[in-house]
Amino acid sequence: MNKLLFFLSENISNPYALTAILSALPISECKGAIMTAVGIGVSPLYAFLFSILGSTLIIPFIVLLFKPLLALLMKIPFLKKLGEKIQNHNIEKAKELKVDKTKNGNKTKLLSLFLFVALPAPLTGVWSASMLSAFLDVSPFKSMLTIALGNLVTASFILALSVLCREYMDLVLWCFFGVTAIGVIITFFHNARKKRRNCKKNNKIVAPSK
Repeated sequence: MNKLLFFLSENISNPYALTAILSALPISECKGAIMTAVGIGVSPLYAFLFSILGSTLIIPFIVLLFKPLLALLMKIPFLKKLGEKIQNHNIEKAKELKVDKTKNGNKTKLLSLFLFVALPAPLTGVWSASMLSAFLDVSPFKSMLTIALGNLVTASFILALSVLCREYMDLVLWCFFGVTAIGVIITFFHNARKKRRNCKKNNKIVAPSK
């Protein structure tokens, strides 16, 4: 067992509480929680159940409170720019779905939310989907149910992976967080590049013609 798993197992007395807490946190969510729990010796079944518990309980809070908290954040002078960046990011993500406001459009939005959570890729999961749902103009209850179902699917996939690779879970865990870190870096540079392109485009539009 590597140093990370040893540290966790030595400093968190209750492994089930650790699993639930990790699953409720961004970045790790249920994917990292299940792999961590299995890596420190928790039964895969209990790792699955407690990760579902923690990551599902957090969904209503994010779906219902994200917009009000974001509005509050933007009222604080030194946090206003951060709040605006988070809001604009989610608005752009919502626009990328390119669906109308009909019933069929709402179904497409819900399907997109489901796939966003169900596919076990880095930076996709309960937190991202719950924040995105606030800008999709769909029923909060339907959003929460859709995200919970997607979370169940991705947790099932990670459970199977953890059972198959149990002897190498420390390596799998490091790979997971490594790929996640790379994803964060790529997303940061992609957004920065996109922002520069938009600035250049806006400058061309406002520039006076000779």
